[in-house]
Amino acid sequence: MRMSNRFKIPAVTMVAASFMAVGFACAADQDTRELTLESVPSVASDLSSTPTVSVGTGMQRLVDVATKSLATKLGIEEADITVAQAEYVTWRDSSIGCPQPDMQYMQVLTNGSRIVLKADGRVFRYHSGGNRAPAYCSKPSPQNPLPYAPGEA
Repeated sequence: MRMSNRFKIPAVTMVAASFMAVGFACAADQDTRELTLESVPSVASDLSSTPTVSVGTGMQRLVDVATKSLATKLGIEEADITVAQAEYVTWRDSSIGCPQPDMQYMQVLTNGSRIVLKADGRVFRYHSGGNRAPAYCSKPSPQNPLPYAPGEA
């Protein structure tokens, strides 16, 4: 007896669905008992005060890349730039929190960072993810990323 082609599911679809299921299962298994409202990242809406941001060596390298990029972009000294926020996050898709119009992105959790810098009285957001270095994000997604802690001191 011959099976109809309309009921066959391509192997690629099955593999993609498996990866998505694993990703969602991993996100669902995240231990949230120690999370507090203050520990969950949010969009930095009021950055009028400049807190002291303490970061580990890995994050410091990312902050240095973002700071150098912003200094070049604005034509100012790196010392004139302050770090308002620097954190590791998990972006909800491959746009790393900075989707561009008319683009499609893979729906895959992507570990990266969100860095918020202040200079000349303005706020500048830099996002990284996967193997991509921090890049300026002029229009960040309103959807907050998930917390991510790589265990860096």
